[in-house]
Amino acid sequence: MQKGLEQGLLQGIKQGINQGVNQGQRLGQATALLRQIERKFGPPSDAVRRRVLAADSDRLLEWLDRILVAESVDALLQSLWRGARATGYRRAGDAEQATASRFFTPMIFVIRL
Repeated sequence: MQKGLEQGLLQGIKQGINQGVNQGQRLGQATALLRQIERKFGPPSDAVRRRVLAADSDRLLEWLDRILVAESVDALLQSLWRGARATGYRRAGDAEQATASRFFTPMIFVIRL
């Protein structure tokens, strides 16, 4: 019985640590995005700030990539699916890849030890 309690406690501690790490990472991503929005477009509105702070990690990463080519905050935060339909691409990833390929050239770094 004691061993089961200890295992349950350890599992609970691990889950708590993982949740804390994930929340910290999400908050860091949101903070970075808000800084980039401010530098590129000026101070974000309260509505934009709330939307960014409420977003999940996947959406934040998506927005962190899109800010490089976004022309406005509204364009940055619009749905990728809506953007994909408007440009005639079948999937959001197709539109994003086409946009990225116009602006970015892959770089290869060789590190010699």
